[in-house]
Amino acid sequence: LPGMKDSLLSKGHAAVEARLAGLGIVLEEGPSVAHEPHALAAALAAAPGDLVLVLTASATSDRADVGPAALALAGGQLERFGMPVDPGNLLYLGRQGGRPVIGLPGCARAPALNGADWVLERLACGLSVSSEDIAAMGVGGLLKEISTRPQPRSGGGRAAGPGRMRAVAVLLPGAGAPPPLLRLPEVTAHLALCPPDAAAPPGWTCLPLRAGAGPGDVLAAAMAALPETADAALLLQPGPDGAPEAGDVARMLAAFSPEDGREIVGLEGRAPHAPPLVLGRRFFEGVAALSGSETLEAVLAEAGDHVVALAADAPERAGSQRNGDVQ
Repeated sequence: LPGMKDSLLSKGHAAVEARLAGLGIVLEEGPSVAHEPHALAAALAAAPGDLVLVLTASATSDRADVGPAALALAGGQLERFGMPVDPGNLLYLGRQGGRPVIGLPGCARAPALNGADWVLERLACGLSVSSEDIAAMGVGGLLKEISTRPQPRSGGGRAAGPGRMRAVAVLLPGAGAPPPLLRLPEVTAHLALCPPDAAAPPGWTCLPLRAGAGPGDVLAAAMAALPETADAALLLQPGPDGAPEAGDVARMLAAFSPEDGREIVGLEGRAPHAPPLVLGRRFFEGVAALSGSETLEAVLAEAGDHVVALAADAPERAGSQRNGDVQ
């Protein structure tokens, strides 16, 4: 997509290359083409190899999206869209020129186990994978439970009880006066990431950072500090624009609705990947994989239409548009 950083492309390539190497499969260097059906179809038709993998710039949302449409234009057939697994993902499977084509979900950019690994493992062993096989993978949830992902998870991040969520406010280090402590019913804890020799503001629990930590390290540390019960992280940061108004933050939390596709909520007029942000649990793992100079930009690019922006000081209304604006 326009403005997409080369580092995001190389990170995806490295993650896919590593998981294939464990299966004895060599990943050939593939082309990077425009996120557009005809450009991708031409690349599919020209691609060598026994297996073709597609990692699109934004998540594939349905059968008419760029990836599946390109497969059809290249003379291929779509056999399966979506995996009913925990966590669910938007993998698609088809065939083109007698070989499998896998549209990888965005989570394939991270090294963590996901549903695509199970499909790739079967294909590496010479086993066929049908739509029915993928459907059956959903029985029992597919993925092994680990301490940071306990069952049951309540399908999108709402706590028990109507309209209530569990959000943890995380204060990232930055220049300027810290925002006042937000006392909102959805915010259940207040954590501040403190550089060496710095103290947390009153009411915030200090989590010490190592010296020289980059933006990616800071964000990864924030995710590591979140309790398993958190549905969302409210990321705040002192800065030249000043602290967000409590009313704006309350509206951001109210607009957050995984069931309606609003899983990352920010404010208009701020940098696209800058706090304040409400970040849904589904994206914790991607943020936890950041390091060094990396920012939230890559995570938000992958999230696509799940990112919404509220106009500051706008009347409180609960609505959304395909373009991602909630007003």
